[in-house]
Amino acid sequence: CFGELIDTMIKIRNQSMRFVKIPKVLFDLLVRFLMDPMFPRIINWQQYQLLFEDNIAEAKSAEKILGRSMTSTKEFFINEFANAAN
Repeated sequence: CFGELIDTMIKIRNQSMRFVKIPKVLFDLLVRFLMDPMFPRIINWQQYQLLFEDNIAEAKSAEKILGRSMTSTKEFFINEFANAAN
């Protein structure tokens, strides 16, 4: 869950954060007419649209390719947040 990830980041970094809600329609315009044409290597319109699609594949197929069972990414983010705090 995204909220749990943010809570973990705040705890590890030991900093408060202030969030500003931006309407999606405004962000859509920003990405489509500024980011995509000027900075397509950062994110383009198609990549942005894919962020809102379900990207969970069949776990069994992924496990067969990886040769191991799927695991949580929670430890990865905990390590990344801890390293960012230094």
